[in-house]
Amino acid sequence: MEKLIDYTKYTLALSIGLLLYIPANFLPVRTGWHFYVLLVVLGLLIISILAGIALYTRATRVLIDDKRAISDPKGYTTWWGTIHLWLLLVCFAATAPFYFYIKVLSPQPVIECKFTFIDPAGKEVKVSMPCKSKK
Repeated sequence: MEKLIDYTKYTLALSIGLLLYIPANFLPVRTGWHFYVLLVVLGLLIISILAGIALYTRATRVLIDDKRAISDPKGYTTWWGTIHLWLLLVCFAATAPFYFYIKVLSPQPVIECKFTFIDPAGKEVKVSMPCKSKK
């Protein structure tokens, strides 16, 4: 049961990390259906997180009640664990195409702006830095 609790902590961390990653990196999107797909994924992630919390609390309760417990006699850990894990896998699978499209296929090359200044001594100083493109 201790291994289940540790495993649940790690998968909860993945779920919460994905929940924070999606709005930070994929929103705003260019088309409306992308937004609704990501909205559904965020909703499923919230359900996955709640199921993971329920699994964690149930497994902890079983462990506290009976130190020798190997499994949950009522079967709640299996139910919550299945919901948590499958929704997490579905959400990762649904966001993989967004990641590939937005982060791998779509990046624009960095446009470099060059400036030339004359310092007080009369020397030319050339400075280059990335600048925003005009779209």
